[in-house]
Amino acid sequence: MSYEFTLYVGGKGGAAQRAAADVEAMCGRFIDEPSPLAVVDVGDDPRAAAAEEISVLPTLIRRRPAPPRRVLGDLGDPEALARALRLDLAGTSGNRRV
Repeated sequence: MSYEFTLYVGGKGGAAQRAAADVEAMCGRFIDEPSPLAVVDVGDDPRAAAAEEISVLPTLIRRRPAPPRRVLGDLGDPEALARALRLDLAGTSGNRRV
């Protein structure tokens, strides 16, 4: 299954970098194929954030497959994040690419 994600963050500092690393870790652990991750700094692109009605940072949106799913706030637990995004975890060991 093919996945596509957008991560909305505030700035380019440690919290934004940590959020992106958390998503990449989850993808590496639970998804077999590369998954596009667009990172949007709401300070640089406030219109994109407004169009998506982003009110909490970080916000991760799974865009594909439909329907979209959102996770707000702490992204640090890869298994909880995968469950919240309703990734297809059937048959995964949870240790794909650590």
